[in-house]
Amino acid sequence: LESIGDGVLLLGSDRTVAYANPASIGMLGVAKLDDLQGMSAPEFSRRFHVSYLDGSLVPPAQFASQRVFDQPGPIRYKAVLYPPGAREVVISCTAAGVRPEIGTSADIVVSVMHDITVTEHLDRLRDELFTSTAHAIKTPLTVIKSAAQLLSAVGSSEVRRSTSMIDRQCERVQQLVENLLLLSRIRSGTLQLYPAEIDLVSVVEKIG
Repeated sequence: LESIGDGVLLLGSDRTVAYANPASIGMLGVAKLDDLQGMSAPEFSRRFHVSYLDGSLVPPAQFASQRVFDQPGPIRYKAVLYPPGAREVVISCTAAGVRPEIGTSADIVVSVMHDITVTEHLDRLRDELFTSTAHAIKTPLTVIKSAAQLLSAVGSSEVRRSTSMIDRQCERVQQLVENLLLLSRIRSGTLQLYPAEIDLVSVVEKIG
């Protein structure tokens, strides 16, 4: 445990921290093991402001290290920690219990914290790039499409053929833009779904 790069916390039967390896001490920005030893979930929550990725606080009773005492494990989730005076740390947390018998409460819980801060920040930047790029493309695309439609209305048959090609390509780019925005909403968890019955025949014909 001393040489593991991931933070490891061991919780005893009283559900407080019994041991923290050097990686977890550094990750949480504390000076020594004594600063964590004996720390309860509510105290851990007050000190490190544990939250979900959407910013809402994780109730202490919902910590993976607390739930796994009574629930089958392992339990996993992503969370954000805010060590006092240090940068935020995004972790992938996994907790598992050590039980004397199957079906009983755990005597010891092992909680492993893997630092994914860099990965999450890169994902966030990618999503922001997708969104900003999609919005930036929409305006000139609308202008091009409108100009093509105006030319089609007053131009010759050859001009109309050209503007029709422009219009089709604009539609394709518009669909790519909508897909980028949809992907961004899916990844951010803001996409709302409204189930509805559809005619599959018309869908297949449209795809074909």
